Amino acid sequence: MKKLYIKQKISFREKFTVTDETQNMRYEVVGKILTVGRKATITNTLGTEVARIEEKIVALMPKYELIIGKEVVATIQQKVAVANQKYKVTCKGVEVKGDLMNLNFTIMRNGESIGAIKRKVFASLESFEVDIYDDSCELLVTTLVLAIAFANEFGAVG
Repeated sequence: MKKLYIKQKISFREKFTVTDETQNMRYEVVGKILTVGRKATITNTLGTEVARIEEKIVALMPKYELIIGKEVVATIQQKVAVANQKYKVTCKGVEVKGDLMNLNFTIMRNGESIGAIKRKVFASLESFEVDIYDDSCELLVTTLVLAIAFANEFGAVG
């Protein structure tokens, strides 16, 4: 098992890093809001882009795509709901369970947990702990967590 940390609010408006247990940078995330549709680029320690999150504005309800390489591996689509906002996460063979609105959830593949996120607040400072249970899924889990947080920021999740 591996732990990753985000020690600030997750936002399209910010540039931030994802670190490992020894505080070494694993990923850098740079958001862009002054584009047609919000975007975020995730790069590795060499500065190479490894994933992107893009908002698609053609949809009536907000939709975010998670892209690894040239492939869209997941989408987050807001659903119409009366009482509170709901959304659908679509990712091949992956299911997300828990409190997505407060960023406390587990990511499952074929009934097995491959990752989880826990939101922690200390003296009004947010931080997030991401548990990676399957090392081969590190990038998928990390970017899925970021995509859900970004969708949550602009009201697409609930």
